[in-house]
Amino acid sequence: MAKRLLTIVVLGLIPLVAGFATGSEESASAGAGGDEPYEFTVLVNYDWFAPNGPWGEDLISQELSQMFNIDINWTGSGGNPDQKIATLLVSGDLPESIILDRTANYLRLIDLEKLVPLDDWIDEYSGYRSNVSDSTINLSRVDGNVWGILNWPTDQPNGNGGWAINKVVHRELGEPAITTLDDLYDYLVDVRDSGITTDAGAEIVPIQFGQNLDFTQVYVAHGDGRILNYWDQFAWVNPSTGSFEFIGNDPAFVDTMLYLQRLYSEGLMNRDIFVEQTDQIKEKAANGRFGVTAARDLAGDPLRGMLPWREEEDVVYNELFDVLLPISVTGNHEDVWSNTYNALGWNIQTITTSAEQPERIYEYYDFISSNEGQIMIQYGPQGNFWDELDANGYPVWNEAGINRDSEASNATGLWFWTWPGMTGFTDSAKVVAEYEKPFDKRDVGTMWQHEVLWRHSFNATEFNGSNPAGDTAAGIARQATEDLFKEFVVKIISADSQAESRALISELIENVDEVGFDATLDFYNEVWAANRANL
Repeated sequence: MAKRLLTIVVLGLIPLVAGFATGSEESASAGAGGDEPYEFTVLVNYDWFAPNGPWGEDLISQELSQMFNIDINWTGSGGNPDQKIATLLVSGDLPESIILDRTANYLRLIDLEKLVPLDDWIDEYSGYRSNVSDSTINLSRVDGNVWGILNWPTDQPNGNGGWAINKVVHRELGEPAITTLDDLYDYLVDVRDSGITTDAGAEIVPIQFGQNLDFTQVYVAHGDGRILNYWDQFAWVNPSTGSFEFIGNDPAFVDTMLYLQRLYSEGLMNRDIFVEQTDQIKEKAANGRFGVTAARDLAGDPLRGMLPWREEEDVVYNELFDVLLPISVTGNHEDVWSNTYNALGWNIQTITTSAEQPERIYEYYDFISSNEGQIMIQYGPQGNFWDELDANGYPVWNEAGINRDSEASNATGLWFWTWPGMTGFTDSAKVVAEYEKPFDKRDVGTMWQHEVLWRHSFNATEFNGSNPAGDTAAGIARQATEDLFKEFVVKIISADSQAESRALISELIENVDEVGFDATLDFYNEVWAANRANL
């Protein structure tokens, strides 16, 4: 596959509150028509994806089926997403729509002419345009065309990364301040040595990290512009050279590894951290079995088990955990970026050439992209959990909405079908909605996001398009480096001594040099320079 740089133009601001035109009337009636029922399949190409329930069983999907006279079969990759795409291409039996990352497989589908360009429909319908600026749409172009609807595009900070603390344990230990990594170490030692257990007598792990080697918050705690992208790309921008280098050469990476080795060797983190699964982390969270946690997705990974507490009669709302300001090396949390955001958001929703009526699929996606569509899939139909909109056009929860439990939410299908999501409207609407609720009914995750997490999010659009195609020299070297990185991080952290950890870091650097990571670094620098030239 030829190397390709995404076209980038100067970013504009998307309006966030009043003034949106939902375009719902036009979206629901223009162009495609819906006299005959139409069934299509959407592949969400991730091994973790499974629909929350069959389409048409909850209130929201029933409503959408009636509006557009459609039936949608939602399916995941069922294993390896790359293999799934390869198999589909060999068989020639592509689903009508594919949701996937904007990386090699997406570019491959474009190269093989398996995707339908959406430019004409974007101009004809108004839902997508009402929430996505022209500059962001242009930013998503490949070879001059728009090939998909962006999922969670944004021109405003977001993200769920950061730190949280077990408030019960913290109070028992005198509520010491935790602002630096040294403070954190001292506190974790106190947790370990205190002998404090849960009410059920279970041991409390001093610190819990997210799964899949998610030690990102310790790395970015070193400040000086370090961001999550560096960890993901295995490369940092050396300020003295102004170019990408392997992350193993970053002094902050070395310090991070030595800090983590110390925590591991002294029993301050759990021994099964490298193989622990999401359900195990959630179980510990739900039972308050760790003192501190750090993850790039506090609201989704370790702490998802904390959010349903308000349904438990014997637990006071938000009494066990609270979010912390970012921990740093210096104690200056303003210098720490716990999150990043990108104008193009997360992934992309495409329509393939297998679709018999591609415009009807676009018509559905365009409606979901509008404010009215976002309200439908996240709040439900009017008259169920909300009756009116506020002055900014956001739903106001009624009594049923405020007091809904998980059974009622699931029967309605809230958030089941949020593909695509529109960040600007959704984030603003949900924050306003939470502040309108009584305090004890507010969603703790949303409040954490608004009050702390989003305030430490870096605009990383300049690094957009930094994943090289897998069949290029840069892509092959990147994959080899990723494999080495994962292998050595485990070895370094679980080493018997700091001297052994240092030796392993040196060995990692040598191995990465041997697999040709310089080709990947050249690619990173080329993309980064092109992006900055246009931003």
